[in-house]
Amino acid sequence: MIDESNRAITERSWTEFLAVLIAAAGFALLGDFAPIGIAGGVAIGLLWLTLPVIYAVALGHLLVVALTVDGFETLAIAVAELGLFGMLVAAIPTFYDRGAVTSMTVFVFGLFVFVFGIAFVSSEALWIGALALVVVGALVAYGMHRYELVSLDLVEGAT
Repeated sequence: MIDESNRAITERSWTEFLAVLIAAAGFALLGDFAPIGIAGGVAIGLLWLTLPVIYAVALGHLLVVALTVDGFETLAIAVAELGLFGMLVAAIPTFYDRGAVTSMTVFVFGLFVFVFGIAFVSSEALWIGALALVVVGALVAYGMHRYELVSLDLVEGAT
């Protein structure tokens, strides 16, 4: 297992940088391009540069909640979450099986688009929006749980 806490700034990849830019754009959309949304994007970028990626993703989810208090648009949340998810995927060390990482990424991204698509199309039905929120929340929680287990090297016989 690679210890990401000692990873130098020069080891950040361009895919991680692209994901940070997407997340920052999502936060700017969530904040309606007000200074608070732009500051959230800058905070994510600075945290990404100085600490392991998991901290930037955690702060990003807190910012999503903080910026959606007064209402939100589904597209803005989708862009912000896509950037945060991309940060996690881009930070996966290269010694993992690329095929497994790629197939899991495509599956999770497809599921993400499908659930948000259903919620967006039928946004008038409250129960569908609530169900989509529960499904995405459960999947994100499980994904973060697994990521923590792997990053803390608590998984035996990982494939």
